[in-house]
Amino acid sequence: MRRQSLTLLIAFTAVVMLVAVLSGCPPRGQGETTDGAGGGVAIENTLWLKEMNSGDDKRWKDVTSQIEKAGMDARAFLLDALRFNDGGVRSARIREYAALRLGQLKAPECTIELAAALKDPDMFVSSEAATALKAIKDPLVVPLIIEMLEADPRPSSDAERAMFEVLKDITCQVTGIDYRLDEKARAETIARCKAWWEQYSSSHRL
Repeated sequence: MRRQSLTLLIAFTAVVMLVAVLSGCPPRGQGETTDGAGGGVAIENTLWLKEMNSGDDKRWKDVTSQIEKAGMDARAFLLDALRFNDGGVRSARIREYAALRLGQLKAPECTIELAAALKDPDMFVSSEAATALKAIKDPLVVPLIIEMLEADPRPSSDAERAMFEVLKDITCQVTGIDYRLDEKARAETIARCKAWWEQYSSSHRL
């Protein structure tokens, strides 16, 4: 009798797990990660990334639909997706989508990760990260970008362009000059953004 009950339990568990995998949402406790920023929905990051990276447009659509339904609870997954890079042809598209969605959510707690994505080797990812940061409009990104601009080696031209776009939108201290060609204008612009940040942080006691 015990053996029969155990067999039934194992069979039931297998069915539940199969249904969960097919639906894209595994049962709680099965390799899940929970969004600590907002709590709520548990998201199987690895499974979703695998589906998005499969090359199947239908799977991509199914996953992105679930992400949009999850709303703010999808932030943990989106941050993982923003860092995803397996060298495959679709990994950049995944990072680009993650930046796009984080911008739509306007979550200021994602500012640091989006700022790092400005240096992404893919120009579409860095551009989407810039768009997201402009949507969020968190002034705390300003010193992060200034630090990246002053780093050695310097960012790529695409990354630098994205960084200046964000500074322009937040500080209003940036003009439309090509900073890669005009070193003096680049240095002066960074100095103006620094002065803006010092005044802003002082007045807001940051």
